[in-house]
Amino acid sequence: MTPSVGVTAVASADESLAVNEAMRSGRETMAPWQARTLRAYIAAHLHSTIRVMDLVRAVQLTPNRFFRLFKKRFGCTPYQYVMRARIARAQRRLLMSEDSLRKVAAECGFGNKSRLANLFRNATGLPPGQWRRVHATPFGMRPMKSSKKEVSVSTLLLDAKHFDASARS
Repeated sequence: MTPSVGVTAVASADESLAVNEAMRSGRETMAPWQARTLRAYIAAHLHSTIRVMDLVRAVQLTPNRFFRLFKKRFGCTPYQYVMRARIARAQRRLLMSEDSLRKVAAECGFGNKSRLANLFRNATGLPPGQWRRVHATPFGMRPMKSSKKEVSVSTLLLDAKHFDASARS
């Protein structure tokens, strides 16, 4: 073996290692379309049972690889991600509606209101009913803080009655 052949063989071996490493690192990340598919699937099916095998099929991965890539991409397990998404949907429902906890639990995929209450309390520090009272207003979403003086609903109603009375005079 001549020195130039030996150097070429080492160089090509280093190149093939670099190519293999690049291919392996590319395979060790979830493709953007797979992450979008998972988010969409989970959001569309939050109200029902979400099975891991359904997620695996949606992104066309093996189960072991799916779990590894999911955790790397989202920073949590699929179960934790689904529970967080359900809690977030429950928070929106609590703010935007006057529905009972039983109905909110059913719409968010929790088996019953007790399960919702336990997970909600663990996630937010407050039970759902108390969280709703703290964060909701009579009009739904909590208003953004502004520099203007906030006017209460009763003040608006009193002003309207006063306006009606003065208009009749």
